[in-house]
Amino acid sequence: MIREFKNIQTGKIEVLNSIIEGSVPSETRFIWLAPHSGLYIPSYMIDLLSKDEKVFDEMFEDGDPFTNRFDFTDIGGQGIHTKIHRDVSDANRAINDETFIRKYSFGGVPIVKDMDKNTKNALESLSLSYWDEISKQINNFKKENPNKQLYLISIHSMDPLAKKYADGKLGERPGIGVIMENEKMLYFKKQDKQSSSNNRI
Repeated sequence: MIREFKNIQTGKIEVLNSIIEGSVPSETRFIWLAPHSGLYIPSYMIDLLSKDEKVFDEMFEDGDPFTNRFDFTDIGGQGIHTKIHRDVSDANRAINDETFIRKYSFGGVPIVKDMDKNTKNALESLSLSYWDEISKQINNFKKENPNKQLYLISIHSMDPLAKKYADGKLGERPGIGVIMENEKMLYFKKQDKQSSSNNRI
């Protein structure tokens, strides 16, 4: 497994022993996922990124940074998140989706250049390993708690939600945690500003 990754927020190369963050204890009522909170890209992707000077700022804006920091333990939730950035391996997309690897940011800035098949396969494996780990933890949970229901919820922080639920201020985006079902808001949480600082280098 690849172990060296670049943190797009700090610019540092780091060694990751796992791309997964979190686990499922037996007292959990639901698992919540933040599939777009990751800030890391594999080190081999550095040369495949656009040379546009805005590329890392755009990648930061494309993601849902800090949604993995919400604490839902007060309502029985436990988080499992990928550390990989969505623009190079989107855990919320099928691997054959055209936006699984994003050539352009939401703002239209080039992100990823064309790549060979081996590189694409490696990025697909990162996403699959994330879901394999989630499946393994769910299966273990069900074996230990055969009569207990477990819910799987995906959490995002999107401009339309921020505009609708945060006094119309798009700048609140990093501080919004919303659980949705069929466009109905089930739970709303605003993160404190100290833990949601988005200063980046």
